[in-house]
Amino acid sequence: MNTSQIIDERNKIARAALNGDTRYDVAPIGENDGDINEMAKETGMARIYRAGHDNDVAVYSDGTRHMLVCDAHGPIAISI
Repeated sequence: MNTSQIIDERNKIARAALNGDTRYDVAPIGENDGDINEMAKETGMARIYRAGHDNDVAVYSDGTRHMLVCDAHGPIAISI
């Protein structure tokens, strides 16, 4: 899988989760106007991928657990 495919898959997961896919846990995280690239404290994990634009997601991981954080009128955490 190349980098573009990884990004596409990550964004598909975020869309599915926001559309109610029950395979993923979704919850608001941080302040309503919080920066999705600055959620290490809130997730308890290190950021491993910085979102590059508004339609992108930031990725956090501790090596075992992984979380996508996106902006849906406020930061939303998606556990994967």
